[in-house]
Amino acid sequence: MKTRMYAWWIGLLGLALLISACSQTSQIEVVEIPAVGDIVTERYDLAGFTEVEIAGFFEAEVTQGEDFRVLVEAERALVPYLEIDVRGDLLQVGLKSGITYNFENASQRVEVTLPALTLAKIGNHSELQLTGFGATENLQLEVVDFSTLNGSVEAETLQVEVTNHSTLTLSGSASQVMGEVTNHSSADLTGLQAAEANIDTDTQSTLRQ
Repeated sequence: MKTRMYAWWIGLLGLALLISACSQTSQIEVVEIPAVGDIVTERYDLAGFTEVEIAGFFEAEVTQGEDFRVLVEAERALVPYLEIDVRGDLLQVGLKSGITYNFENASQRVEVTLPALTLAKIGNHSELQLTGFGATENLQLEVVDFSTLNGSVEAETLQVEVTNHSTLTLSGSASQVMGEVTNHSSADLTGLQAAEANIDTDTQSTLRQ
C-alpha cells in the first residue's frame, strides 16, 4: 500500500511539473517584425566603454574614432524591444530576452564608434565589421552562434574564440595570437601577420593562417 501511495505521489508531482512547464512555454511572447520599410534611426548617448557585445540578428560596424557614437537603424516595430546600455566598460547591444522574434526579412543595423577597443563579441546570427583600428595592446575577439566577424586589426596580443558555426576573417598584424576555433566554425588569418600563433581547432572546424 505504501509503495502504491509513493508511486501515486511521484506521478502527481510529475504531472504538476509537466503542466507548469507547458504553462511557461505557452507564455513565451512571439513578436512579428515585418519588413515594411519603416526604418528609423535611434542615437544613444553612451560613452566610456572599451568593450562591445552585439547579439540578435544585427549587421554591425565598429569603427575607431575620437568620439563615442552608438547608432541603430531598424524597423520602427522593433525599437521598443531594443536593449542597448553600458555596464562598466561593456557596451551591450541586443534584444529583450524571453521573446521569440520573427523578422520576416527585416534587418537591423548598428554603428559604433569608440577611441579604443579591447573586446568585441558578436553572436546570435549577427555580422560584424571592424574598421580603422590601429595599435592595440590587448584585443579579444569572440564570434559565436552562427555569426561572422571581418576586420583589420593591429595588436600586441590577440585572443580569438570562434565557435558554433561561426566565421572569422582577419588581416593586419599581431605579435602573439592565441585562441580556438571549434564546433563547425572557420577562421581565415592568411592576411594577418603574426610573430607567434597558437590556435587550437577541432576536427569539425577549419583554420587558415
